[in-house]
Amino acid sequence: MLLTLPESAAGQATSLRATPLQEELPGWLTNWSPLRRIADLPRRLPVGSRFPDLLSSPAPRVGEFWTAGNPGALGRELDDRRTDFRLAVQDASGNYARPLDPGAMGRAAVSTTGWTPVGRHGAAIGSAVFDRTSFRDSLFADVLLPYGSNPFIVADTMGDPVRKSAVRLEGGLAWEFGRLGAGFAAGWEGQSSRTIASPVPRLNRTATPGFSAGFTYDLGPVRLGGFGRWRRTAEFVQIYTVSQPGRIFQLEGYAEPVPLDLGDDDYRRRFERDASSLGASVAFAAIGGDWTLYGLRERTSEGQFVRFQLSDPPKDTWDADGWRFGFAGQWAFNATGGADWLITADGEHRTLAGEAFQDAIGGVIFTADESQVDLALDTRVRFGVGWVLGGRAELRRGHRDRRDLFAEATSNIRGIEGGGAFELGRRFGEDIGVSAGIQVATYGAAGTMPDPGRLGPEYRRFVGPGLALDLNQASVSGGVLTVRWQTERTTGLWLRTAFGSISPSTGVLPLTPAGDRRAWTVTIGLVLDELLPR
Repeated sequence: MLLTLPESAAGQATSLRATPLQEELPGWLTNWSPLRRIADLPRRLPVGSRFPDLLSSPAPRVGEFWTAGNPGALGRELDDRRTDFRLAVQDASGNYARPLDPGAMGRAAVSTTGWTPVGRHGAAIGSAVFDRTSFRDSLFADVLLPYGSNPFIVADTMGDPVRKSAVRLEGGLAWEFGRLGAGFAAGWEGQSSRTIASPVPRLNRTATPGFSAGFTYDLGPVRLGGFGRWRRTAEFVQIYTVSQPGRIFQLEGYAEPVPLDLGDDDYRRRFERDASSLGASVAFAAIGGDWTLYGLRERTSEGQFVRFQLSDPPKDTWDADGWRFGFAGQWAFNATGGADWLITADGEHRTLAGEAFQDAIGGVIFTADESQVDLALDTRVRFGVGWVLGGRAELRRGHRDRRDLFAEATSNIRGIEGGGAFELGRRFGEDIGVSAGIQVATYGAAGTMPDPGRLGPEYRRFVGPGLALDLNQASVSGGVLTVRWQTERTTGLWLRTAFGSISPSTGVLPLTPAGDRRAWTVTIGLVLDELLPR
């Protein structure tokens, strides 16, 4: 089993983290999740490359299950068992953030994930996470993901501290029937966020079930597969006043929002999101390595209701679809001199096209045409007596063309982020391991955004600074230190500390906040059924 700070304990709050650190759990361990986001390209701050994590995470794996997320391949690709538990705390603060990111936050999470063979032809995997996050100041967003592709956002003017509790449960089961493999995965996540103490209290609740199913068929040198995924999210926002007036803004793109002043009536908004994907995968051996290719068609539809107590309430909608294509290849070999090498390359290309329909106008007011390419190369080599060196390079390129048809304003931003992380580990005796690493990355962008002087003050307050950050050059740096003690032959206890920072690397653009942003994470882990890496 493996426990970590996952992409998000609620699966949706990635943007709200706003930390210059990658999540600890590598992507190949989360690709199978039935709760994975579909047809959405959230905008994030640069975070640099993921650390190899030589002592706290297993080496990368590739396959239709691990790479493409096809649950039907689990039975064929899993022949070991692993159990891991983690307790992690994280803190982030600093001014280099967007208006709807939290000013400062603290987070604690416990989780567990595990896999094991079931009988001779089956396999199972599962995880559970509990997450508690405190947003200490300057949180003006009233929705979980204010920087997704959807332009409809709710914000207020209070920015009071908020506490969020989230839980995530998911599991998968697969079986082999000769050449045929079949499997499914199911999950549920929920969260509740509320102000800690505020004259204008606010509440946000979400619940998300998810399900995926797939199959594979072995044709000898090639294995083919098909799979699909579905998830549905219901999100509820309530804001009311107790001792002083409050003001709410329904952001709907780049147009100046009309303020809603709270009085005796509270403000309520309900979001209903349905998303699905359908795709195919193939695994084979070629050029001395193992390969996996996959492709999916993704769709999402969201309706937002304000007066949802009515029998036929008005509804604003966001509809988007796109494609997801990816690959992974892995080579393991022993070089001259006795060094053991493991090289893994992977990449993914995603596209999205969406339209926002506003009921009050009776037409489409906003469109988005977005794409993103992610490439990574992970290299690990074991040499000498107890030495291991890991390196990881990552490149991300994004293009976002977003058009507000009502305000006649457009943003067209092309960004690229590249960097690398290195980690060196050493084994001392039979039961102690130590590793340390560093990472650096740069972010650059080009394009256009709406002229702040032509639009209103609330655009310059809530929307413009986020676009300015997307256009600003930035640099990321960080480090990691891990110590592991093998208490028994297949039981290990480890401590991992990581830190990161992001700051502008050139002159700050208008509307861009000055300063930097910093984060640190401390994690304690217990791993079962695993030898100390040699």
